[in-house]
Amino acid sequence: MAKELKHINRQLTEEEREQHAAIREGAKQDFPPKATTRPSPPPGIPSRICNTREQRGMTRYEVGQNANVPSTVVRAIERGDDVPLSQLKAVAAALGLSIELVEQASAHALPKRSHRRHTLPPLGELFLRQVVLTRDLVSHLVTHTGDVYADS
Repeated sequence: MAKELKHINRQLTEEEREQHAAIREGAKQDFPPKATTRPSPPPGIPSRICNTREQRGMTRYEVGQNANVPSTVVRAIERGDDVPLSQLKAVAAALGLSIELVEQASAHALPKRSHRRHTLPPLGELFLRQVVLTRDLVSHLVTHTGDVYADS
């Protein structure tokens, strides 16, 4: 039967610390860490939420806990994804921000409509066009091939 080894925790000596630091530095040079570049959030509300959170030194998890929403919602807001308005307001309130919806449409801001009306032709006219096209196609085939296919 194998003898069980006991794990003994002891403080490292200064020499061992230097040795471990040299090993870590060598490993970093041999295998440099990946550069972590996060894409910047879209302008507007996502960037305001992200910048405010980072300025306050909060994680997405902490903001989510304060707003009673999952941290994935905070990430989705910062990426500019669609989230329910109630969750957006909760996250903003947890960061001390407020979301105000302003109606931007006014009589001057609406695009001008064309005076020309675009309407579909009546269904009977569409059917008539189809019949005429089919008759013209059969006439063309008979003229050029000489074959007539009739249902018997």
